[in-house]
Parts: sequence; C-alpha cells; structure tokens
Amino acid sequence: MKTINIFHDEGLVDVRLIADFEKKIGYVLPVSYKALISQHNALQPEDCNFKFFDKSLNRITSRDVTFLGYGPEISETSDISNLQWHDIYGREHLVVFGVTAGGDYICFDYSGNKAIEDPPVVIMFHDYFDSDGKMSVCFVSDNFNQFIDSLYSEE
Repeated sequence: MKTINIFHDEGLVDVRLIADFEKKIGYVLPVSYKALISQHNALQPEDCNFKFFDKSLNRITSRDVTFLGYGPEISETSDISNLQWHDIYGREHLVVFGVTAGGDYICFDYSGNKAIEDPPVVIMFHDYFDSDGKMSVCFVSDNFNQFIDSLYSEE
C-alpha cells in the first residue's frame, strides 16, 4: 500500500474503539485499514479521488473519499457507527468506512464471504436504486490496499 499524504485528520484512534466496532458489526476489518485509521482518525487524504466503472452509466467515472471516524469527539455525520444502517434501502454485509462529497458510501463488501479479512471495496449510491429498491452498488477495488493505491489528486 502506498504512503498517502494527509490533508486533515483528527489524530490517533484508540484501537479498542476499532475493536469494539468490529464486535458490534460482526466483521473483521482489514489490517491495513486499521493501521491507517488508528493513526489518522476521520482521515481526509490529499489524494482523495478514485475511478471505477459505473455500470449504470456504462463508463468509468470518479468520486472522492473522506474516511469516517471513531470516538466521541467525531461529529455525528462523520461517526462510523452512525452510518451503518440504511433502513429499507441499504444492503446487508456492507460496512461503510467512507463517504463522498456527493453523499455516496464507500464500503467493505462482505457479501461474498462474511469471514474474509480483506474484502472488496464498493461504492453504494445514496440516490440510485436497483430493481429491488435497494441502493445501487458498484465494484471499486479488490481490497483496501488496492483502493488506497488507486487514490489520486485531481489537478
């Protein structure tokens, strides 16, 4: 995983908060994610953009990412625990770890294997729905390291 430049963060995270979150959601988060976030709570990377194939548009497009945070000092809209439940429109087995400026969700996808420790990364659109009435999802990367390696700065 490449080293990323930090635009802003909220400092260190007590690893017990991440462990408590894992227990709450019932999934093991990627080791590289936990290492990064434990050093940079609510991370906003300088290189925050990523590309993916948007199947609804049938083309490659891009979005940005800001990582959600842990702990009582994090705002309600940036607290990772507050963004896991999406009522009847959300999807099971997705763990939201970031958001885009447009309100979409960047997630770990455990739907293929609940026990996987390095799941794929997907984007879940807050305003596009599939035929089941659920928020539409597109594949972004095979794992967290690949996601970080894909981040770039829009000039």
